[in-house]
Amino acid sequence: MNSDDAQLVRLMKETWNSIAVLMASLQGEDWLLPTDCPGWTIKDCFAHLIGIEQRLLGNPVPKLTLSSEDLIHTKNELGMENQVDVVLRRLTSPGELIEEYGLLISERLDMLDQCDSLARKRKAPDGRIVDGRELISIRILDCWVHEQDIRRAIGKPGNLSGPSAIHVFGRFNRTLPFILGKKVKIKDGRTVKFVIHGDYAETISIGSHAGRARKLQNLDNPSVGLRMNCETYLLLCCGRISPQRAVGSDKVEVTGDTDLGLSVLNHMSFIP
Repeated sequence: MNSDDAQLVRLMKETWNSIAVLMASLQGEDWLLPTDCPGWTIKDCFAHLIGIEQRLLGNPVPKLTLSSEDLIHTKNELGMENQVDVVLRRLTSPGELIEEYGLLISERLDMLDQCDSLARKRKAPDGRIVDGRELISIRILDCWVHEQDIRRAIGKPGNLSGPSAIHVFGRFNRTLPFILGKKVKIKDGRTVKFVIHGDYAETISIGSHAGRARKLQNLDNPSVGLRMNCETYLLLCCGRISPQRAVGSDKVEVTGDTDLGLSVLNHMSFIP
């Protein structure tokens, strides 16, 4: 395994460990607190993470008939599989979940450590065929995002500036040109400047030329400016907050072309 691949595996381990420490700190009543994931408690979010990693070990999704109530928030086959993972563990105690997670992550790390290369293609939980590097990157994103869901639910912010956060925010940043070009369909000559501040800070300028949105350098007078802290950026990219609520609660400052700004905000969510 080359040094870049080894670094990615270390980052995955750090992400898993951060979740383990967080879950071990919870009190009994914390586990049933609602999160920003519709219909899911903290316990459900943790059960979901366990279920995904079990599948990646080669353990199939168990057969279970979901009730109409369980299906309220499911949108596709992946959503149904995730909900099965959650419902199956609703009667499992927090201690048993923590134990299952610990054993599971140990097995997953052994699997990754035994890989001589991450170039081999594998099936991701959403059905796409990707190489091992992309699969690990996706898992870092999913685990870190749900860690943040749990932290918001218990009012315990953290890990917004470490290596995992930088990795995930980087994925968000790289998605913005696609969002503006393919979803917003920004017109040639129009530009957008994102100013992200807080534990993670970044300025990202994007414009359209010849029908293609791309990153720009040194943009002083954008068509619209969008200023927000890094947690709001996370919430918008992951669909955890509506653009209307974000603007209405002053979490996002829009300057310039308000219509374009609202269109961008309405299309920022790319995680189903």
